[in-house]
Amino acid sequence: VVWGVTPSLHTPLVALTKLYARLLLGVELEAALWLRIRVLCRDRVSEGCQNAAYTYLQQFPNGQYAELARRVTNAPIE
Repeated sequence: VVWGVTPSLHTPLVALTKLYARLLLGVELEAALWLRIRVLCRDRVSEGCQNAAYTYLQQFPNGQYAELARRVTNAPIE
């Protein structure tokens, strides 16, 4: 378990973060997009993980987690 997310909760959490991000008007959007990165990147860097990081950076290029998201986008896919 990485970042406290068990594998059985992974798929529902990804769906929930996508829905949450769509429903928000920006109030907590940054937090929702960062949570999506954490869930998708929990045990390895994948294409989905990098896509989540790109999405975060498009919305928040200077956001609180921008530097970490950039690292994810530059990491090799495992």
